[in-house]
Amino acid sequence: MQPLKIAVFQFNPKVGDIKTNTKRLIDAINTAKINNADIFVTSELAITGYPPEDLLFRPAFQAAVKQSLEQIKQIDGIMLIIGAPSYRENSIYNSAYVYLNQNLIAIYDKQYLP
Repeated sequence: MQPLKIAVFQFNPKVGDIKTNTKRLIDAINTAKINNADIFVTSELAITGYPPEDLLFRPAFQAAVKQSLEQIKQIDGIMLIIGAPSYRENSIYNSAYVYLNQNLIAIYDKQYLP
C-alpha cells in the first residue's frame, strides 16, 4: 500500500484580494502536484482572507469567489480542499470545498462560528 501524501498550504491571504490569493493557491497546488501530493489542503477562507466581514455581502465579491473556485477546480490530478465562503439558501457559510477530477464532491460548513 502506498502512503498518502498531503500538502498543507498555510499562508496569510490578503483580505479581499481574491485575485492574488487565488494565484498563490494555484501556484501552491501546482507545486504540490510536482511533489506528487495526493491531497492539497488550505486554511479557512483562503480565497477571501479572514475575516472578510461586510465584503461577503457585495455581489461583485460573491462573483469573484465563484470565479476563483471555478479556476481552482479546473486543476486535475489532486484532491483539493479549499477554504472559501459558500452562498446557499440566502445564507453565507464559512466552508471547505472538496474537489476531485474537476468535480465538486463535497462542501463542509464550519459548525461553530466565533
